[in-house]
Amino acid sequence: FSAGNDTSAGNWSPPFYSGTFAVAATTDASVRASFSNYGSWIDISAPGVDVASTGYGPDQYVYLSGTSMACPHVSGVFALGLSLKPTATKAELESCAISTAANIDAQNPSYVGLLGAGMIDAEAFLVCLGGSSGGTPAPAGSPPVCPGACDQTLELELLTDDYPGETTWSLAHVAPSAGCVNSGTTGGPYGAAGTTYTVTLSTEICAGEDYSFTISDSYGDGICCAWGSGAYTLRLDGATVASGGAFAASETTPFTAPGSGGTNPAPAPAPVPAPV
Repeated sequence: FSAGNDTSAGNWSPPFYSGTFAVAATTDASVRASFSNYGSWIDISAPGVDVASTGYGPDQYVYLSGTSMACPHVSGVFALGLSLKPTATKAELESCAISTAANIDAQNPSYVGLLGAGMIDAEAFLVCLGGSSGGTPAPAGSPPVCPGACDQTLELELLTDDYPGETTWSLAHVAPSAGCVNSGTTGGPYGAAGTTYTVTLSTEICAGEDYSFTISDSYGDGICCAWGSGAYTLRLDGATVASGGAFAASETTPFTAPGSGGTNPAPAPAPVPAPV
């Protein structure tokens, strides 16, 4: 849990309580962040000042500060540990994090014993769980190569109906071959009624690979034609793969990218409406 941003040694809930793992924030120089809470109940520290994060607008990144920016560093290290050792227990993860933390008392003489075990150390943590030091060794042999070129572009043109907040879509790469780019993605809901959105789903669709596109309406009445004349068209390198608008809860179109980049896609079956 984030320790809190009150510049206080008070017993803050919930991170103060046993069963949690309390994270204080530091600068990149391992100095306690001016806002971070501290105390004997802190378990560990992590960077929490000017951390790059997603913002509030499209394609926006911002720099944020707070113990809520420090805590994800620790969560990420724990997740990395579980990827190395999926059977690791909570107690084992916490023990390795604490026993391998870097001592930061010298940088924080006024807060000795109040910033937990110190700064989390990802590499040492992994070694504690049974990994090797010095980074991850390169796999033996050459990496797998996708059978077909991944150079085709998939675009969606969507005209929203009167209730754009009900419309979402998803693209699934069905059983991708080794070495192929997995272009699975999702989109929506939308904010403007009667508006045409053009979205590039991927510029790395792979020749010979199978995909599935699904468009959904959360109310269950499609995007045409009771409440506005919504419609959609899905194009692969300019060739129409799917189109429509009059469906119920959802409509799915499976398709196979052509065997070589830049040609028309293989004919796709008719969209399959979801059961009502």
